[in-house]
Amino acid sequence: MHAPVFQGDPRCQVVAICASTKDRARAVAERLDIAQAFGDWRAVVASPDVAAVSIAVPPALQPEIAIAAARAGKHVFCEKPLALDHAEAQTMLDAVRAGGVANAIDLEFAELPAYRTAEQILRSGQLGAIGSLVFSWEVRTRGRPADSWKEKVGSGGGALGGFAAHAIYLVERLFAPVVRLSTRPAPSGTADKRIAAELELAGGLHARLAIATDADPATGHRLEAHGPNGGLVVENRGPDHVRGFTLRVMSRSTGRETQVPLEELSADGDARVAAVAPIVSRFVAAALGGPAAVPGIAEGVRVQRVLDALRVAPANGTWIAV
Repeated sequence: MHAPVFQGDPRCQVVAICASTKDRARAVAERLDIAQAFGDWRAVVASPDVAAVSIAVPPALQPEIAIAAARAGKHVFCEKPLALDHAEAQTMLDAVRAGGVANAIDLEFAELPAYRTAEQILRSGQLGAIGSLVFSWEVRTRGRPADSWKEKVGSGGGALGGFAAHAIYLVERLFAPVVRLSTRPAPSGTADKRIAAELELAGGLHARLAIATDADPATGHRLEAHGPNGGLVVENRGPDHVRGFTLRVMSRSTGRETQVPLEELSADGDARVAAVAPIVSRFVAAALGGPAAVPGIAEGVRVQRVLDALRVAPANGTWIAV
């Protein structure tokens, strides 16, 4: 997905692609009209033709590549989660800061029209101080091999790496940082697929987080927040993770609920390309000397800290600091 996004930005040229083998890289390069193909990421990092690298590998592999790229003076675009734990993620942040290179992370849900509009409403203060927040994300993910890293929390995937990373970024961006949390036990055999947590945010707001990747029925993605003047609901009940979102706003004074008109992402091809494009645009601008891109690796490190806490919290309701 990364290559088409960068190819769509007129300020940059995708000059090389790397895969686990050179043959695989060559096949993708031919399909996407990319000049160079590599089977070893070290050759990409060493290439004088490369000014920036976009990394799409499992979290266990990402830190080594990102750190080497930053030390070589290459700008770094990363996937979420950054790493397997906060300590590794922090080394990535240290490296990009030491190298003075632009950096960004693919946390794209805040770029969706529903969330952009919800953020404007929350920032405007029209709902008043938020006193209630519930985030649920209950889906049935497409079948993958049982040994895929994307299915295993310990490998950086599962409900934690695949879904909670996005949820935590949204909560902290829209409301406040998570300062402590507690978790409840998942049903037997579902530890990689379910999360049930209570979050306390800076300022005292408490939030509930529920994620399931084996939900039946799959109720979809829903964030609901209420203040003294009203509330809002961002929701997507469909199977497409980035298209089909709605935003409803409730007024306490009138008792009326309004569905807010939203632009829709392009219906052509993979809509994730359109969702990620604004982050890539800011990353390219930063690489060309503009302001730092957000979300960057610093935001990814913050998310990683909360993911670590969710992973190690005793599943008995005990609160732990983040």
